[in-house]
Amino acid sequence: MNSSRLARIRTHKEMLLPDNLQYIGRRYFHKRYIINPIEARSAVCRGALAFGAVDAELMLSRKSKKTYGIRVSRGFRMGDPKEYLLEEGGLSYCQNAFGVFVKIGEDVPVDHQAKHVFEVEPHSKVTEVEVFATDSPQPEFVTDSGVEEVGTWTYRFPVQGQRMDDPPEIEVSMFFGRAKMEVHVAALNFTNAEKTMSFDFDSRNIERRMS
Repeated sequence: MNSSRLARIRTHKEMLLPDNLQYIGRRYFHKRYIINPIEARSAVCRGALAFGAVDAELMLSRKSKKTYGIRVSRGFRMGDPKEYLLEEGGLSYCQNAFGVFVKIGEDVPVDHQAKHVFEVEPHSKVTEVEVFATDSPQPEFVTDSGVEEVGTWTYRFPVQGQRMDDPPEIEVSMFFGRAKMEVHVAALNFTNAEKTMSFDFDSRNIERRMS
């Protein structure tokens, strides 16, 4: 064998143990390295897509690995935690609600886009869009057990000298079904600021068109 390095792609369950890998390296591959990447199958599949070994047009959809969404305020409901109550302008809001964009296990078509527009409190000095993920199919709040923050978009305003005739708005778009999930956040009527974040999907959940 001429190669000085070996990359594990797929093996039996018992071969995943580090001790076994070390033994194999000493016994059969003297002075060679064994590369044991995390989620090896995912790495191979992503590489096949990236380098054209698999036609991306054959991909119909993916199953979402988690439930994704953002922190939102909605109308206060009976049973909501009182500490989340916000009363403003004669209305009652519930803070820290989980605004779902896609649910775990949901079939997401390639290039599917979920888009929502949100008003920002006019007197706020800072606005944030916080992206969360969870294994729960129906999360109520971003403070629920198992909910994790995976990204944040922050903008400070107003811009000096800028007049706000309408409530400031931001547009949040999530693109699903690609090799990575992309989150695009754009300010609509108070600045040109925008940001794109991306998160890995588990490529074992790729659905392919059967020919």
